[in-house]
Amino acid sequence: NKMGDTLVAGSYSSSNNQRVTHRDGASQIFNAGVSHQIGKANFKLGFSHSSLANPLLTRYPSHRPASLQTLQNVGIGFKYQIQAHHDFFMAAYRQKSHVSLGKTMFGNKFVIGSNYHLSKHTHLYAFLNHANGSDSGKMIKTISSATVGVVHRF
Repeated sequence: NKMGDTLVAGSYSSSNNQRVTHRDGASQIFNAGVSHQIGKANFKLGFSHSSLANPLLTRYPSHRPASLQTLQNVGIGFKYQIQAHHDFFMAAYRQKSHVSLGKTMFGNKFVIGSNYHLSKHTHLYAFLNHANGSDSGKMIKTISSATVGVVHRF
């Protein structure tokens, strides 16, 4: 019996900081995503929006530092099953963040990698990650990394 080729998922969470009497004491996070399988290829799209509480909020305005207020992420991904035990994946993400002082910052992340399954319980993985960000149109940071690892399920 074959299951469907499309997966749709979503979540919403809300939390409240009881020590803060201002409306910024509550955080809401919304996530949504879809994945579709075509043969050996799997395509993914996801979105996340977070309205965050300010944990440093005080009753005294002069003591309020700049803090992250909202965060939005959009991601697209692709995975291809090369062989029964080997797959290849790539993904791209775009992030927009807004801080309390009226600044908006953007970030980009690109990932490419592979999984190699040694057994149904153990697999090796490796990926390259490149990320950059901008503030008011100016590039502020570029980071690249390489990661290798092993996963074993008990």
